[in-house]
Amino acid sequence: MVRLGAAVFICVFAGGLVRDLLPRAGGAHGAGVGFFLLAGAALLLLGAALFLVRKPWTFENLTARVLRLMICFYAAVVLGFCAEKLASKSVEPGAVQGMLVTTLSFQGAALVLIALFVRQHQARWNEAWGFSHHWPQALLFGVLVAFIFFPIGWGLQYVSLQFLQHVPPHPIQPEEQPAIHALRIAGSPVDRLALGAVTLLLAPPAEEMLFRGVLYPAIKQRGFPRLALWGTSLLFAAMHVQLDTFMPLFIFSVFLTVMNEFELIRRLTGSLPANQAVVVGAGDDCAVLDLGAPDRWLLFKTDAVVEGIHFTKDTPPEKIGYKALGRCLSDIAAMAGTPTAALLTIALPANFDTDFIGAIYDGINALARRHAPPSPATRFS
Repeated sequence: MVRLGAAVFICVFAGGLVRDLLPRAGGAHGAGVGFFLLAGAALLLLGAALFLVRKPWTFENLTARVLRLMICFYAAVVLGFCAEKLASKSVEPGAVQGMLVTTLSFQGAALVLIALFVRQHQARWNEAWGFSHHWPQALLFGVLVAFIFFPIGWGLQYVSLQFLQHVPPHPIQPEEQPAIHALRIAGSPVDRLALGAVTLLLAPPAEEMLFRGVLYPAIKQRGFPRLALWGTSLLFAAMHVQLDTFMPLFIFSVFLTVMNEFELIRRLTGSLPANQAVVVGAGDDCAVLDLGAPDRWLLFKTDAVVEGIHFTKDTPPEKIGYKALGRCLSDIAAMAGTPTAALLTIALPANFDTDFIGAIYDGINALARRHAPPSPATRFS
């Protein structure tokens, strides 16, 4: 995951270097050879850095790989700076040219790197993104979500514009979005077609896969669901560097992430059999069963605490047990329920330490005693 992010960053930096150097190439008359040599060397070093990032990293070669990577990257930065200084004049990159290079170096490179990332994990594209399971319905669902959110997003952008222009002591005039500006000044149908293709067909799927397909689940699976939701949404909104669209993009990202999870749950559980005793199935904090007791429903909750995701090998065992039970008690409390019993399933390695396992149970019992109802017939087991 870290190497994927580093590879995307290197590609984005390389794209920025190309975008800045291309318009200067025409003005590098006196020092043309030196300019092109330095620019070419900078790009070659970035390619070497990308190659180092893509190669497998182990604990034994970590220090050497990081050192080589830093040398290649910072050498490329220095050479790129020197190439800019050799150019005879500073020229702003064209809007259309700059937008194409920026999008291809970020979203285009992200699609290629994600494809390699999926293959490296011995998965197929259809398996990784669920294209083999009712993809037309998923596509239709995404289109409907976009149409539903469009008026909401437009309203939020209008509110943001009014706030920026009237509330601050020094009113802020938001700048036109780069993609819209490039489309507006594009002089030929070919330029407009190319810009439309990269901004409408390339950027949305690349950003969806990068933020909600890779980054969000990676953070969530490490035991930080709130950070995954809010952090990736903030990063997604901030990436576009537009004050007036920050709020709409942030809320859209949160909305889309939550809706994607609901759609996944519906797809996985929709075909499961159920009977009249199931009052609430998958999708809420707990399952709710009606077993015939008057004015009583039974709450069922199961959760997993996994080493390497929810705790480390250095975590005190009492805290592991405390957390394992606490996660379920929290969801029962969210459903206004009273805990009465707990069923524990534990998977152990062959060389487990009995004292360590006993300490896990100590943590479970410590929390159970605090929340068990005052009835001699009730016990946690």
